Amino acid sequence: MNQEEHYLKTEIYELVRRDPAIFEFLQSGSLDGIWYWDIERQDQEWMSPRFKELFGYRDDEIPNTTAWWQANIFPEDLAVALDNFTKHLTDPSHAYDQIVRYRHRDGGTVWVRCRGLAIRDEQGKPLRLLGAHTDITALKRAEEDLRRQTSELRDARDAAEHTNRAKSIFLANVSHEVRTPLSAVIGTAELLGDTDLTLRQRDHLDTISESAETLLAVINDILDFSKIEAGKFTSEHAPLSLREHLAHVMRSLAPRVRGKNVALVTDVADDVPDALVGDPLMLRQVLSNLLSNGIKFTEQGEVILRVRLQGLTDQDVTLRVEVADTGIGVSPDKQQVIFEEFVQADASTTRRYGGTGLGLAITSRLVVAMGGQIGVESEPGRGSTFHFTARFGLDRAGPAGAPAPPEPVADLRPLRVLLAEDSVANQRIAVGMLEKGRHTVTVVSTGTAAVDACNTQPFDLIVMDLQMPEMDGYEATRRIRQRESDTGAVRTPIVALTARASRGDKDLCLAVGFDGYLTKPFRSRQLREVIATSLAAKERRGTGTETVAADTGLDWDSALQAVDGDHQLLKKVLRGFLDQHSSLVAELRDALQAGDTPVVRRVAHTIGGSLRLFHGARVVTLAQELEDLCLAGSLDQLPAGWRALDAALAAVVTDIRGWVKKS
Repeated sequence: MNQEEHYLKTEIYELVRRDPAIFEFLQSGSLDGIWYWDIERQDQEWMSPRFKELFGYRDDEIPNTTAWWQANIFPEDLAVALDNFTKHLTDPSHAYDQIVRYRHRDGGTVWVRCRGLAIRDEQGKPLRLLGAHTDITALKRAEEDLRRQTSELRDARDAAEHTNRAKSIFLANVSHEVRTPLSAVIGTAELLGDTDLTLRQRDHLDTISESAETLLAVINDILDFSKIEAGKFTSEHAPLSLREHLAHVMRSLAPRVRGKNVALVTDVADDVPDALVGDPLMLRQVLSNLLSNGIKFTEQGEVILRVRLQGLTDQDVTLRVEVADTGIGVSPDKQQVIFEEFVQADASTTRRYGGTGLGLAITSRLVVAMGGQIGVESEPGRGSTFHFTARFGLDRAGPAGAPAPPEPVADLRPLRVLLAEDSVANQRIAVGMLEKGRHTVTVVSTGTAAVDACNTQPFDLIVMDLQMPEMDGYEATRRIRQRESDTGAVRTPIVALTARASRGDKDLCLAVGFDGYLTKPFRSRQLREVIATSLAAKERRGTGTETVAADTGLDWDSALQAVDGDHQLLKKVLRGFLDQHSSLVAELRDALQAGDTPVVRRVAHTIGGSLRLFHGARVVTLAQELEDLCLAGSLDQLPAGWRALDAALAAVVTDIRGWVKKS
């Protein structure tokens, strides 16, 4: 403090002492209510006009005694104030400072910060207590509003997550319910096509097949878009041969240009690397959507797939892909909106060419997921060029890292096949396709019957539907694998059949013990291919050249980020999870058996929360879905939900143990 400040302060002290008007001026200018309490005569207390104004009174309406404030302060706050008062008088270092509540004249509540300082004599004996009341009601209301808004946002977030998970369950059920009969339609049409038909009958059959394929495309678009909207569409990273992948896509689309004067052309620059790492399914869907559009809107000319190198580093490559056609084109005013949901360039195209207007919206979002951008250049009547960029990793292992190709389908010997399928229509389709390949088929309609059949006779292959009464395909497969392990029997390849179109289901099936995976509706060629692949995998296991492992989808980078890159801390956290894993599983199984849904929900929440540091892990989603089933009261679906979680959890635990051991 400099000399001038000290002089001025001293002068103010003297002015206040000599002239009461100076004191009145100072205290009236304060926003705080000032009070002065006579400790020796405790019933006497002076309170400033501002003090009384805080509570809605004029100066002459409240007497200067302690009785008023002690009667109007909240009782529980009075006890706190008096306790702090006693402590401050006894110990000067104990601050007299607390938040208290008073009743306002209008019946409302006034929040006050109450501070005080004891005035003591030369011996330290307290004589008076000087204090100030600061009105903090607005601050408290703001805090309450913030807490309420935070709670509402948290509730809204939880509700949104619950809705998304419920939506996913609903979509899976819709997929199953729609694809199951559609599978019968497409399969029956294919089997009919192998019989002797008149030209008119074949024409009718072609109409059925084309209509069913169109319906399937619409269903796939809606399900894919819904999964993207719900954040359920996640990318994968796997080795792929670019040129082989492109050739496969073009071959699959070749039948669509039959009857048209349209050529399909592939043009890949020589400097484009072939051995890449990325999401093969996502790339295929983007290419298929763009090429299908080009074929659909082109009556003559060509549809060209071009791939050019745009950027290259030591770790990754950026490609520019173009799909050019000589079709009807897109007007300039529609070239941006066609990437929006449910929009087509012209309403008349829906009537003439069909479609939902979702294909390009889905494609646009998938391209973004691949780290790229999409655009279009077009002129009505002269065609369109859709172009996108995508980033891929470089597979330094090259073709040597690719799995061995399956045995040629034509070389398959007749097999003894067990078909487990509860839909009579789909039984007939699958039997017809299998018998076409000279296989002997035994049919059962429940998982229990499938397990019993395997106990009584050997099979070369099992084709197992996932959703069946009594016992589903997951549990049946687990029991079959357990019997093989207990008896030392040879592993029988099992192919999963499902009408649920979710990429996470494939990983779950592999974790349970399936060897192949086929989504309904399927064609004879797809069935033959998955059988060949499963048998080839069995041969490689027999020679010790292959180890089958399921992709648990654990994002170790996100887990490390969650602990700020601390490997030791992550190791400690995961060891803690491994230590409690067995007891959690046992508790959940007991709760399921006892029908104790609150415990099921709590344990599922614990499992999901323990693994949430792995961003996007399927096991976390399955745990959340089990929670939701408990909340929804869907008790009949709890066993299936637990079996799915149990299988995924077992694979995750194995993965975590391996990481902890290596670390």
